[in-house]
Amino acid sequence: MSELTPQNKNETDSLQALLDRIHQNPDFPTFSRMVQEINLLASDSDQRSANDLANIILRDFSLTQKILKLVNSAQFRHFGGTIHTVSRAVVILGFEEIRQIALTLMLFDHFKPDRGQQRLQQSMLQALFSALLAQTIAPRLGVRKEEEVFLSALFMDLGRIVLLRHAPEKMDEIEALCTSEKISEESASQRCIGATLPRLGLVLAQGWNLPDPVLHSMQPPIGPKNITRLDANSRGSAIARLSHTIASNLSTLPPAEANRLMLEEARQLGIDGNLLFESVEKAKEKIRVYTRILPPVVQNLPLLKQLSGLDNAPAAQETPAEPAVPTPASHAELIIQCIEDITQALLGEFDLNPILMTVLETLYRGLSATQAMLFIMDRQGKQLKARFGFGEAPPDVLRSLTVDMSVDNPFARALLRQQDYLLSLDDPALQPHQNWQFQDGKSDQAAFYPIIVNGRPLGLFYLEGPHRIFTPTALNAIKMLRNQTILAIRQKHGG
Repeated sequence: MSELTPQNKNETDSLQALLDRIHQNPDFPTFSRMVQEINLLASDSDQRSANDLANIILRDFSLTQKILKLVNSAQFRHFGGTIHTVSRAVVILGFEEIRQIALTLMLFDHFKPDRGQQRLQQSMLQALFSALLAQTIAPRLGVRKEEEVFLSALFMDLGRIVLLRHAPEKMDEIEALCTSEKISEESASQRCIGATLPRLGLVLAQGWNLPDPVLHSMQPPIGPKNITRLDANSRGSAIARLSHTIASNLSTLPPAEANRLMLEEARQLGIDGNLLFESVEKAKEKIRVYTRILPPVVQNLPLLKQLSGLDNAPAAQETPAEPAVPTPASHAELIIQCIEDITQALLGEFDLNPILMTVLETLYRGLSATQAMLFIMDRQGKQLKARFGFGEAPPDVLRSLTVDMSVDNPFARALLRQQDYLLSLDDPALQPHQNWQFQDGKSDQAAFYPIIVNGRPLGLFYLEGPHRIFTPTALNAIKMLRNQTILAIRQKHGG
């Protein structure tokens, strides 16, 4: 549990009781674990990879589909071509971009409001607009880590969002106390829940492996108000707070008054007011893309209505039609799409690793496998080592998986005999490897498909799943994608 430092024991007890209530929500531990895993990858620059991030995302079918829909929207279309796999999305758009998108969608999915909770809907949409605005402003004020500024603004109102979702009556008490006793929200929340709303958010966020600058942004500001006089971290926090203020004003005030206050904020912070107006326009374009994959109810929220009525809003322009969302009608269609993508990639310059990840992800999703791994042979031909994987195996476990080629086992047999195998997981030959099989009772078969290039064994595709997925059609698809892999390796290395 995160460290608590309220002012007295009663406040400590109140805050701890609230935290216990939040953590007892059946969905909260899973949500927290995924946020932790994604942020841990980002903090470990030596170990993070497109495969690891894609693997976490692929555990959630709904999240996978929403990300694919978003990255194929008009905002990202300049990257060229339709993106059919999360692995390719990470490679093309970048680790930080997909991480940012994933955390945003996860936040909206977990804290999705019940019917009638407009305050929660508004707070979440305000957090998203604030994050998009901060990300837009950051590079124009010399802050390079745009993703950190985005997350700082996104999580700045976490305490309010959590309270509205898990203890809305406490928010009612705070608001009533503010009105009846004419006190600040900070004082009212301290009395009602034992902490300020920013403090509540910070206590929760401290367990999520968020970057230090993001946590710093959730604390009261210190130092000069003029942004240009702050160091990089403090400047990023100041931009996040500015964006939060602008988004709040746009949510609650008439457009003319919101614009006036925006200019006043710019003057106090020592920045150009036109910079803020231009950034708001760009953030408006970005949030329209997100709202297409969020619940329809957000379209009627005051913030979106205010954004469409800003004095400086340009004339409406027709939005070009977006490509169809890549949601295959069948697993076979996904595999065909993968083959077409690889064939197209082989016509020009290409990197081999993204192709290997695309093939493996297609096998994992297309066959509904519980585990999919690509093993690569070492140069001495003595050991197979896991290179990429999708499924339940954690990244650190995956990286440690090896198979001794000097011992008779299905892996060595498939490679040395250059033969495909489909075995029961109860087969005695697999017993030495049971310690790293993560089928959790859902799988009873394993497939071994060697990668042989010019007569030389280079690696092997390993798949686990229930026997029903390994149909003749599925086995043929594995062979087709394995052959595409061999073709890519030959072309890349001139074989």
